[in-house]
Amino acid sequence: MIFLYLCTENVHFGISKEREMEKMCRPGRMSVAETIYVAVNVLFVAKYSARIAGGGVLPAALCVLLAIAAYAVLLRWLMPRLPGGDIARRTSSGQIACGVVLLAFAGMATLQYAIDPYGIQVDRWSALHFPIRNLLSGTYPYSACTHLGGYASPFPVWQVLHIPFYLLGNVGLSFFVAAILFLCSCRKVQGREGALAAGLLLCSSVAVWYEAAVRSDLITNMLLLAAIVNYIFPRLSQQWVEKRRWRIACGVGLLASTRIIVLVPVALLLCPYLSRMKLRRQCEVTLLALIVFALTFVPFALWDWQEFYYFQNNPWALQTRQGSLPDFVLFVPLGLFLAWNHGGDARRYYRNTAAMLCVFVLVTFLHNMWQSGNWALFSSSYDITYFTSAIPFCLLAYCVQRRQMCHL
Repeated sequence: MIFLYLCTENVHFGISKEREMEKMCRPGRMSVAETIYVAVNVLFVAKYSARIAGGGVLPAALCVLLAIAAYAVLLRWLMPRLPGGDIARRTSSGQIACGVVLLAFAGMATLQYAIDPYGIQVDRWSALHFPIRNLLSGTYPYSACTHLGGYASPFPVWQVLHIPFYLLGNVGLSFFVAAILFLCSCRKVQGREGALAAGLLLCSSVAVWYEAAVRSDLITNMLLLAAIVNYIFPRLSQQWVEKRRWRIACGVGLLASTRIIVLVPVALLLCPYLSRMKLRRQCEVTLLALIVFALTFVPFALWDWQEFYYFQNNPWALQTRQGSLPDFVLFVPLGLFLAWNHGGDARRYYRNTAAMLCVFVLVTFLHNMWQSGNWALFSSSYDITYFTSAIPFCLLAYCVQRRQMCHL
């Protein structure tokens, strides 16, 4: 109930943007995007502080309270330093912020290389590394195992994009490229101060540090997607989408071939525009996206059909086994509501996307908990890193919101 309240707290039902912004500007009030950002990071603090404290409740609770306070203060401190604030115009402040972001990136890279990837219980990096090794050596990629003994099934486009990083000896380096592209998109669209704020919040995230340290590609995927969406969002209009519908359909098909979950933000973005097209165009665009997506798998199907189709670890086995039909009964109407709710407003779109991604993960976890009887969220059965998929969109919503506030 609390989460649903957060998701609908600032929903726009005929309220002017000015009144909505005034509502959010009340002292101590946090937006939905800010709340999700804090909640995801606090979730990581709670899980790993409990482990460090050896199960001690009081030390873990103290760490959680300190984390909540620290993130709340950080968000409030950054507020006047976005466009329109006096401090934002000071060159020295911008240089300091830029220096902090660069130092944080250097720290993440150092931590990444300081940790032995074979010694961690996270196999996202090896789920890319070993299939790419097979691919380049002429062995069927989807027969590769991770360093933990499980199978890997990265989608084709995502494998190809990581080949340069594999050749550099570390597929985790893709995180830094995606982060730079994300911040460049913020610089282009939200301005210099918005980019610095996004960079500071990105580097202040415990969840992001964790993802970078274990060389996880999930946050990389979402940062890249968020950067692409951020670049094109100011150009979106019904005429623009219809004129470029073939290119958009091809782009959606290629993006889907990185990770299935990227279709959640893409669907929320394009659904309102697609629904206004003629039925024939709707079918053509959808069919072309599906064809492009399917074509990326054709080389692997021709390579070894038995392995591709019948093997228990075919390319989509791992990415489709989590959901269930009852879950989608909830996801589809909620997704349609959030897609139509943003109404072309950037802040609402990014907020709705972050909320939808969290609901997607949360409902899947709850369904699995109910089926298995294991309600321990911090057990190895549930990968809380999926919640980090919402962070890039939380940062974009935050920057757009503050920019809008300064222009009231």
